Amino acid sequence: MITNIYYLKKYCKDYTKIENYEEALKSPLRYDLHHRLEISENKSRKDLIVENLYYDRPPEELVFLDHGEHSRLHNLNSSEETRQKISEARK
Repeated sequence: MITNIYYLKKYCKDYTKIENYEEALKSPLRYDLHHRLEISENKSRKDLIVENLYYDRPPEELVFLDHGEHSRLHNLNSSEETRQKISEARK
């Protein structure tokens, strides 16, 4: 499930061509939009925004991932210290 289609337009005007769009639209699971550069070039959201690479992107740079997979990707990129802080805050 894609929670807000209107929200997608700021990321990509042609969001229907983003990989996994149809699957995300039909699925009962929550899907999140993910920038491939966050993984392939190990860039943070902040870095991408500063470099004007976060919004208004071509569909090839984006992918829909189910929420769990998206969360795991971001946790893999977090430092051990960051994961510890998050863990402590949740307790």
